[in-house]
Amino acid sequence: MGRRSSTVMSTRLYLQAERARVREIARFDDLRQVTSFLVNDLSARMGDRPGMVDANWLTLSSALAQLEELALARPDDAQLQIDLGRNIARIAEHVALGSRPANVDLSGVRTQIDAAARRLEALRESAGRLPGFWAARAEIARLMAGSALRLDGDVRAAERHAREAMKLADEALRRVPGAVDASAAALVAA
Repeated sequence: MGRRSSTVMSTRLYLQAERARVREIARFDDLRQVTSFLVNDLSARMGDRPGMVDANWLTLSSALAQLEELALARPDDAQLQIDLGRNIARIAEHVALGSRPANVDLSGVRTQIDAAARRLEALRESAGRLPGFWAARAEIARLMAGSALRLDGDVRAAERHAREAMKLADEALRRVPGAVDASAAALVAA
């Protein structure tokens, strides 16, 4: 009877752990979808409305913090790192276009862009085949070129990042025609 009860108990514990794991995956996926909605959809709707700059920035900042927590929890999840890189690029684009409160620390946004670029570069071997990898890298490099020029006045760094953006955008277009937005594609054409 002792073996049977320990087998039943072990099976019960295993099933509980498996259910908890499935719930955690579902929560993770839900959070990922919500943050993507906040950055891509809600922010776009809020961005062009008068008086919504602060609320939009708060939404973007909150979404970014959640995405970074997810990325730290799963550093080997290449698709998550790609999503994070894309969303950081979108947030940085809002910052570059001036859709931010006056007190926003631009160096913090640049640090996040640099970190996203490093995380994606570290996953190049495994993530290079995933949809969006090359386009996300190209967009980040394009933003790095713009920030080097506009914020630092560093022409050499801007040129280096622009060359990298062109190379990455070219690779993205080679792999998936139409994979990069018009601004990154313009770099390749130039």
